[in-house]
Amino acid sequence: MYHLMKVCFIFMSICGLNVSSLFWKEIFRVKNQTGMKVFDFWRMTNVHCGYNETNNLYRHDYIDRINKTCINVWYNMFNPGSGYYIKYTQTGQDEMSNNLELLLQKTPDYVPSSIRTEEFEQFLTNQGNYEYLNLKQDSSKIYTGIYFDPFDPANSPKFVYSPSGSPYTANTDPMTFSNIEIADQFVITLQMFDDCEFDARSQIQNSGPCPVPTIPTVYTSMTYVTTHPGATLNLDCSYDSIVDVSGVKWAFTDTNNVYREVNETTNSSKYGGSTNSTPSLTVNSFSQSDEGLYRCIVENFMGPGISSVINASLAPYVEPMCPCNCEYKDKLDFWAAQNQTNHTMEELREILAPVLQKLEKELKVDTSNLSSTVNKRISAKDSRPSAQKLGMLGIVFLSLIVGGIILVDITSLPRHCETAKNICTGGS
Repeated sequence: MYHLMKVCFIFMSICGLNVSSLFWKEIFRVKNQTGMKVFDFWRMTNVHCGYNETNNLYRHDYIDRINKTCINVWYNMFNPGSGYYIKYTQTGQDEMSNNLELLLQKTPDYVPSSIRTEEFEQFLTNQGNYEYLNLKQDSSKIYTGIYFDPFDPANSPKFVYSPSGSPYTANTDPMTFSNIEIADQFVITLQMFDDCEFDARSQIQNSGPCPVPTIPTVYTSMTYVTTHPGATLNLDCSYDSIVDVSGVKWAFTDTNNVYREVNETTNSSKYGGSTNSTPSLTVNSFSQSDEGLYRCIVENFMGPGISSVINASLAPYVEPMCPCNCEYKDKLDFWAAQNQTNHTMEELREILAPVLQKLEKELKVDTSNLSSTVNKRISAKDSRPSAQKLGMLGIVFLSLIVGGIILVDITSLPRHCETAKNICTGGS
């Protein structure tokens, strides 16, 4: 059909018909069994695969910047030249989108005349293993389908069509259907207005081969991580995948070497995250039973990609330190901020004067309370017998001296009294 359109276009040009305002542009092609989902390939951004007739995959970067006003007709072709295609015309332009899935859910403006009974058709996407289905209303017949088996990507996708309809069974490989044609490729071609030709040119230089699907590459920024009992622990995970991922999960091996998968859906109070949009894992109320090795696993239809191991454990107990003396710390901060090279000696003496005076006052000692002063006034006790006898002898000796003096004074007392009496009586 595609080649027939080209012939018609050339014929109309030769005959002088007014077709110069339109041109054709193939923007997308996927061949049978190339291992790439059609919708995944369409959603890649700013990819322009080098074009030639033998390419199994081709994607023009015009997909990423589609100007719907430039499009006159949109053709979805199963095997160009076979005559089987689906067409969306300018009248349905408001429904056109750069999201291929949304577009293919719309009722087209044209399907082959043999099945042109719109009230008896349905147009579906993402039904089981089918990316796209054009079915009879009661789902008894399939007219068009794009099939992909994630467990057998090497033999997918498969493009099938049947103008008269083939008996359909949900999620079944269409190769088992009767009276159905296997298309070699699925092609999207646009009929565009001439003044939009610039928009249809590639904006990417040196276009090359299309990306090859691989398993996801999974990253984590963590190797060893510790936390305190009862804390919330976040385990980092990110990934790169050129095709859509089908799921994210975490594997856990505990300290007894027991392996299990983390189930965040049935234990949402314990775990969070671990989704396609948020692959990182959150472990709530971390405890000893949560210690072990964690791995992030991201899957697409090519298989699982696994991150490096994260060793998560409880932090060892640390004896609390004494509280900081904030006043002392403030002093340290103050003097650390002083740069001596910025001051002269006189300035330093002036700065330090109040501090030194305060220190001198705080360090001054009251000598009256010193033990050396107090001990001068206290006799030391000596309990030895010899010391006691010597002490007694000293007391007796001193007593005799004092007693002798008193005795001498007593014997001279009458004489003194007589003298005093004579003085009082006038000396007679």
